[in-house]
Amino acid sequence: MSVLQKAASILVECGYCDYASENKNYICWCDIEDMGTMNTDKMVASQFTADTLEGRRQLEAIWEYVSENHLEIFVSSMVEADTAGKGKHGSDVAVITRCLEELSK
Repeated sequence: MSVLQKAASILVECGYCDYASENKNYICWCDIEDMGTMNTDKMVASQFTADTLEGRRQLEAIWEYVSENHLEIFVSSMVEADTAGKGKHGSDVAVITRCLEELSK
């Protein structure tokens, strides 16, 4: 399972959205009312690593899920992730990416 696939599955599991899948470098997601039609106009494509409002929302949802459900991996990722000189958002992305890599194993 890739990091992006794991991120998509966590977004569904934590209730951020009702359907999510990875598509190349993006997570495409929608809510239950849009699933019947699978209207691509209603689907949101974003990267949890992007410094955008949607990217930050996804990152925060994944952060909360991992810190609450996989604390040991979360703490070790905070110690082991390369966060030097990346700023707050970049550091958060590095930690979550490291967590997702560990959870994907």
